[in-house]
Amino acid sequence: MENLVKMQKDYFNSKDNLLKIDIQYRISLLKNLKKIIEKYEEDIKIAIKLDLGRDFTSTYYAEISSLLFELKYIIKNLKKWTKTRKKPVPIMYLGYKSKIKYSPYGNVLIISPWNYPFLLSLSPLIGAISAGNCVILKPSEHSPKTSEVLAKIISEAFPKQIVEVVLGDYNKVTELINLKMDYIFFTGSTYVGQIIMENAAKYLTPVSLELGGKSPCVFEKSANLQIGVKRIAWGKTLNAGQTCIAPDYLIIEEEILEDFILNFKKYTKEFYTEEPIKCENYQPILNQKHFDRTINYLENQNIIFGGKYDKNTLKVEPTLILNPSFESPVMQEELFSPILPIITYKNKNEIYQIIEKNPNPLALYIFSKNKSFQNELINNISFGGCTINSTIFHTVNNYIPFGGVGKSGIGGYHGEYSFETFSHKKAIFKGTFNKDNKVKYPPYKYSEKVIKVIKLLLK
Repeated sequence: MENLVKMQKDYFNSKDNLLKIDIQYRISLLKNLKKIIEKYEEDIKIAIKLDLGRDFTSTYYAEISSLLFELKYIIKNLKKWTKTRKKPVPIMYLGYKSKIKYSPYGNVLIISPWNYPFLLSLSPLIGAISAGNCVILKPSEHSPKTSEVLAKIISEAFPKQIVEVVLGDYNKVTELINLKMDYIFFTGSTYVGQIIMENAAKYLTPVSLELGGKSPCVFEKSANLQIGVKRIAWGKTLNAGQTCIAPDYLIIEEEILEDFILNFKKYTKEFYTEEPIKCENYQPILNQKHFDRTINYLENQNIIFGGKYDKNTLKVEPTLILNPSFESPVMQEELFSPILPIITYKNKNEIYQIIEKNPNPLALYIFSKNKSFQNELINNISFGGCTINSTIFHTVNNYIPFGGVGKSGIGGYHGEYSFETFSHKKAIFKGTFNKDNKVKYPPYKYSEKVIKVIKLLLK
């Protein structure tokens, strides 16, 4: 690890570092990466199938195509984003000039999770490269086949002094942090994120933390019930619910509860047949540990749909739980599973009381045709990002940032926001030798007149 970090630091600080100064070189690297991803498309889908049990079509939609679209967007716009930006100066400093110049941090450590092992490794990586950084990528040990494919892709796309993949367990992360990286980007659980931030603080290393939490889905009676339920059923069961922005629990107006349940049953059967745990396209839980945690959530609950599971295949049916206790684990922890607790409400004030028990969600979902209702929730609830009348999709839009707030994360990325996340904004203020105003120097002979002028300007 020490030799790898030294090699990258030496390259970054050398005069031969094209990555730092040549935008066209960065673009050529990203174009090359795009070609290699397309070359290994089948390998990626097979690796994810072996690691997670996910079908090829879902992997292409959720990970490969999303990344290729983002690459295309960044390649097209990078020259514009990297330009030095002129800024105005205060009226008192006429003749001076100011500007902002974007500069890379240096050596970036990216720590990625297992649930979308390809997308969540390479999406931040292309942001770091677009900003001119060297990168060490540490993919999850829980998706080993995908990590091997990532290592192969990276070795073909980049020289080692620019990007290298490090395989292994969490000890590798600790070792790398202690080697004083210049920036750390972590995607994973809140608990691990706290540890990452604590270790990074020893060296004042800046961090981005893409975490999770309990993302609520609010369903109001004006919403289109058929379409709304279908979109929730899809968002909740995608990747077997193992998605950081999956609807974690539903808050629904009491009078439409029965219709919601009927339609949820209808669409899960449409997606995954009468027996989801036997359906080839329905994904299992990652491993035995996560499976055991998931079925423990079902204990002592009012299960109104689903609830079956298969210990051999690690599959758990899409499951609805009605009005669980707020003290139970199912309402205390991020579920990361196809279990959807439902809480009913009669008036709007109850919505805020419910969400306040798990504040700062990564995502908020609102199903309503009522614009004033939508705006009221958006204005009064703290959240990372929001999709109205659908689920998941705010995260695939490269024109807006994706990230959390408070317990759900620090910082945002995607598209231009990835470039900005991995760039330091250098503020530059340029004076001139042609004029030198005496009033700013002691002994301040003209101070009273100057102060009067300043006060006039302030008015």
